[in-house]
Amino acid sequence: MFNNFRRRNTNANPIADLNALPYPNYIIMLSNKYFVDNNDRTSCFFRKRRMRIVEELEDKGIKVISINDISQYAQNNNYMFNEEQIPKSNVLYVHLLNGEYYTDDIYSKKKMEREREILFLLAGKLGVREIKYNTKITEITLTNTNISADVKSVNVKAAYKKSITQTDETSGTETYLNRGAPAYTLSKSIEQIEENIKRKLSKFKSKIFSYDFYQNSIKLQTFVYKRFNFKMISLEYTSESEDIIEKSFEVKSVLMSYGIGITFERYDRTLETITYSISFFTDIELRIKLDHIIQLKNDPFCVIKEIYTHMKEQEREDEAIYRITQYVLKVAKGYDFVIKNNRGSDESSVLCSYYNKLNDWIKEQEPHIFEKICSSFASTFQIKLWLRRTLKLNNNEYYDYTTQQDNEDYGFFKKQKQKYEKYLKTLLEKNSDNDSLDGYDNELNADAELDVAPTSDNDADNDFYTDDSDDCEDY
Repeated sequence: MFNNFRRRNTNANPIADLNALPYPNYIIMLSNKYFVDNNDRTSCFFRKRRMRIVEELEDKGIKVISINDISQYAQNNNYMFNEEQIPKSNVLYVHLLNGEYYTDDIYSKKKMEREREILFLLAGKLGVREIKYNTKITEITLTNTNISADVKSVNVKAAYKKSITQTDETSGTETYLNRGAPAYTLSKSIEQIEENIKRKLSKFKSKIFSYDFYQNSIKLQTFVYKRFNFKMISLEYTSESEDIIEKSFEVKSVLMSYGIGITFERYDRTLETITYSISFFTDIELRIKLDHIIQLKNDPFCVIKEIYTHMKEQEREDEAIYRITQYVLKVAKGYDFVIKNNRGSDESSVLCSYYNKLNDWIKEQEPHIFEKICSSFASTFQIKLWLRRTLKLNNNEYYDYTTQQDNEDYGFFKKQKQKYEKYLKTLLEKNSDNDSLDGYDNELNADAELDVAPTSDNDADNDFYTDDSDDCEDY
């Protein structure tokens, strides 16, 4: 597979050779003296001996590159080595994802960190309640049992003894609030939630949250599938360090046999096994919470009622009820009925608010009756309905249902239907441009768990009466 590097001209383009293949799993940079050079005047014996290191490494599945070509790799943005463009020589690099390489001593750690961050993000989108994790540390030591100057002539397994030691376990717990998990709760199919995950991960600039990493991980995809399709309340997920100690040791042994590196009696590596026990909120808990969040986002009275309940628990009900009564009066001032006037052949009508009728009604009641009724309200829609039913209209007065919309449905099922219809519409658009996809992304990520706030301080009241929640971000 890698024979094209054994007998090559130093004037060849290594980038073109490398791009012609998928990303190799292992890469190492060596001095240019280990490659054939037509201008090299060294004896044939020494040239062949130096070339043999390239052949040995390539036989072990290692892509070997001349150190003189490092500058050309630095110009290729598809390759990063320990998150830098310039790699080190005589060091084994292991491929993680899309041209990202890490040295053999930190590769496993980097891979587990990325897996953990994506797992936690997915768990959050799926309605996580609690994550308990248990970490087991395994120390692997290769000890020299056959002292030999010619390491390459001795079988690696015969020359070194491998010992495994289990160390103490560590554990921890993370607890999460119920935020409704809109990506999970509003999705009607596994395809829809997968699309949501793809768009969410694609928005992150950091490579840690990579959709390609998720797509290449059967374990992560199975985790999402089991939670969504089987409605699992608890799941266990195990993440293990990739054991590349033998491959790393083989490479170091080959390098040592050619005088590269230092002789060592011990070679230590640490492996981790982390078991995550993940529990989730039930679907009904998530739906109730999401419905509450949507109400808070769209109906300003829900925020006032929440403050009232909190202040009541602190025995400040007299102060808290004032907020509700003022809001009811404000709603009455902006809520109109029609007064119809007949003047001969000319007929005209005048809009009038319920405000004056409400004040007259309050004066006719016993003290604190109005406050008691206000404390029972749960939404702005309920307040308007009470106004219409309680404040009777005269014969020449009527409520015009055709000009005012009272069905202020901010509930969960309406939002779920809207999101699914937009999702299907996007799937049917074969030639969707980027703008339309970005628009859908905003729609899909709406109604989520951020603090509720209007988009404009000057239009705070009106913003709450709209059903446009697309200025929210998803979890």
